[in-house]
Amino acid sequence: GYNCTSCVIKPASPTQITYTASTTGLGNGTVFGTISIPTQVDADVHVNLGTLGSDQTYLLQTCVGLTGQDIYLNNTNTAAHVWTLQGWGSENIGAGNTLATTNGHVIVLQSTLVSSSAAGCNWTILQQ
Repeated sequence: GYNCTSCVIKPASPTQITYTASTTGLGNGTVFGTISIPTQVDADVHVNLGTLGSDQTYLLQTCVGLTGQDIYLNNTNTAAHVWTLQGWGSENIGAGNTLATTNGHVIVLQSTLVSSSAAGCNWTILQQ
């Protein structure tokens, strides 16, 4: 359907799509952008990060609405490649937006409110 006046959606990768939206009917595109799609979803509380053929990124969903929720990411990778966890948008994992994982470790993250007066949250590392 045409819910943004008119849209063209093209898959770019498993975690991103590129869209073109026209604000003037079916004419040329006037709004362009990329939408990120998290690898994690609400049901993913216990995640096994498996063996890799190359370095990969696991994009966390926003931690908004998950305050106090723990998530467990078990890095079962036995190869020399690295899983990198990436926070959604500007949300941090510990001190930064990404966290490289070590083979054979369980990472435990918890969604933590930034402040009682400001919106937003970050992922606190409980175990690495």
